[in-house]
Amino acid sequence: MIMYLSGVTKDYLIITYMRFRQNPIFALAAFAALILASCEKDIDVTNENFPADGVVRIDANVSGLITKADLPYSGYTGSDLGLFIDYGDSDYYSKDNVRWVNNGGTWTPESQVLWKNAKSPVNIFAYAPHISGADDHTSVEFSIPSNQVNGTSSADFLWNSMPGFVPADGLVNQKLSITFSHVLVKLKVNLTFGNEFGDSHSVKDVILNGTSSKIKCDLANRTVADLDQSSSNDISMCNTADYVYEAIFFPGKGQKSGARMLTVVMSDNKAYNVTLDSNLELCGGSAYTMNVKVGKDKVLAGDVRVVEWLPEKELGDKDSYIDEYSVWDGKSTESITKGSGSESDPYLIESAAQLAGLAYDINNDKLENYKGKYYKLLKDIDLASKPWTPIGNSTHFPHLRLEGNGKSIINLKVDVSAGYAGLFYWLSGTSSTEKSVVSNLTIRNADVKAGGRDAGALVGFTSFTDIMNCRVDGVVASAYCAGGIVGSGDPSIINCRADVNVTVNAPAPTSTSRPMSVAAGGLIGDISFNNEHDNTITNCTVRGTVTVSNQDQSESGNDFHAGGVAGLAFANVMDCTSYAEINSTYEKEVHIGGLVGTVGAGGRITNCSAYGTVHGKKNNFVGGAYGYAVGSHERVHFGGKIENIPDVGTGAVGIFIGHAYGVFQTKNCSYSNVDGCSFPVIGKDESNGAQDIKMK
Repeated sequence: MIMYLSGVTKDYLIITYMRFRQNPIFALAAFAALILASCEKDIDVTNENFPADGVVRIDANVSGLITKADLPYSGYTGSDLGLFIDYGDSDYYSKDNVRWVNNGGTWTPESQVLWKNAKSPVNIFAYAPHISGADDHTSVEFSIPSNQVNGTSSADFLWNSMPGFVPADGLVNQKLSITFSHVLVKLKVNLTFGNEFGDSHSVKDVILNGTSSKIKCDLANRTVADLDQSSSNDISMCNTADYVYEAIFFPGKGQKSGARMLTVVMSDNKAYNVTLDSNLELCGGSAYTMNVKVGKDKVLAGDVRVVEWLPEKELGDKDSYIDEYSVWDGKSTESITKGSGSESDPYLIESAAQLAGLAYDINNDKLENYKGKYYKLLKDIDLASKPWTPIGNSTHFPHLRLEGNGKSIINLKVDVSAGYAGLFYWLSGTSSTEKSVVSNLTIRNADVKAGGRDAGALVGFTSFTDIMNCRVDGVVASAYCAGGIVGSGDPSIINCRADVNVTVNAPAPTSTSRPMSVAAGGLIGDISFNNEHDNTITNCTVRGTVTVSNQDQSESGNDFHAGGVAGLAFANVMDCTSYAEINSTYEKEVHIGGLVGTVGAGGRITNCSAYGTVHGKKNNFVGGAYGYAVGSHERVHFGGKIENIPDVGTGAVGIFIGHAYGVFQTKNCSYSNVDGCSFPVIGKDESNGAQDIKMK
């Protein structure tokens, strides 16, 4: 009789057979366990998109410009790629840098890769082209070719990361769909010539000077570092059309003020150079064009403009039209000239300079009747990582309705020494019927920091505000409260998504008490409840990392909180999912949970799940769903992982909740049989409510 076991390797069966000959009792027990494991694996296949044999299969695509939302994409046609499947160190199903080969559009791995099961979350990292020996996904090194005369494809390094991926939820037709983004910068140079050249001129070479020769990529944190700053990689560019040259590169010394960036070599070997008057601020994943006019005695370089990174052959529909971004120079402001501010005729924001002008006018009291008015964004905006002053300040709290219109604001950079950092300083309605509203807006590649309280990619603090259908990604940090979208306040956050790295690092207190709670969350740091407008967090998804720490490790804790959706929640949270990794680096009383760090009075969590990894420290209260909670909770699930904490000290660790207190009660709540099952379901139980928390 021949028995086929799903996911069982031939080598394992041979080993079991040899052990049977040596020790029949041991081998029979092992074989029985093996059959049970196989059956358990098959039973776990409850989703039609999950393959019955558990084998990982992929489709690979390449997106458009990394900083442009919802662009078309095309099939990746490279010869190979590298894939990391990370279930955790030493896990049998984890695989590092497996090479996949493209065989006529079908991707085949050089060694078989299996899913652990349908429901266990896994961190997935991919890159292309494959690099032998790159077995650490946080340190993938790529050398950029200097000779690109015959094409730029060999210089195009691609990446993708999917932390907390759940196969049952994310597979498409039983395949893992990988959509790559470009890591490096693409430059197209358009040459024109002065009349003095006449018709008898030709170009021998165009050289892009002073770029980096080698980079190191951290696929998990999506960071890129220059590994060879001491040397200069001068690239011979590819001639793609008459007097049009392209190259893919990582910026180096040649893109700094005063550098000789470009050399045009004519057929008579005479060279003409472009020297920069100021630093070029170039963003990875973006494509740029540069217009260069060559004269007999000088070269004139025009503005560098951002364009889409979409070769025409990859668009599918060659008549497709994609707007260019309106790029801010960091200084220009313009007044809005169209619209009346009514709901039917909103003020129209048509450029980056007009958005900057709105911020300037509000902050300097230049607008008389802007409060309660309607605004609509008509253009994708690139703030070009120039220092942005948030809209609003300590004397002007914006009350407005902004319709994002599906547009994106990219490369937002805010760094304030005090508090309230974001695109907006503060958003404040006046009542439940006169709210501020932001809808249908994407903020990408945000870098927002506050030296004091309240930082969020969209807004630092809110009151009577609705935020709907918004997406953010980037980095947010503050000293007290930080969230991917909002720092703190009483907003309703509906149908939103955040892919962020949020950090709160509290300073040492200057008095016996702190001015406020210390809270970090994937969507919001601290959400309070406002019964006048019944604010909630509804139908939102979070990915990334959330970290809370303290610069004074000796200070007593008890008001530190971190969670995937919110650090501290006194409002209702419904239909939300977090895949975020939650971290504490502070060995005092800190409340950390996969969904919410602390659920306070008035908070109620319904139909929510957390699938990320939760890392706690000694004396922390750690739970898969919550660190600390009161109130009623229904249909809440934890399917992630709790990292082992050898010494809990005065804290507690629970698979579901660290510390349950008072009227804490649950109904139809659950957790998966994942790492962390050595902990109790409730770490410290001081509740008097009925509990319904089951393993499934």
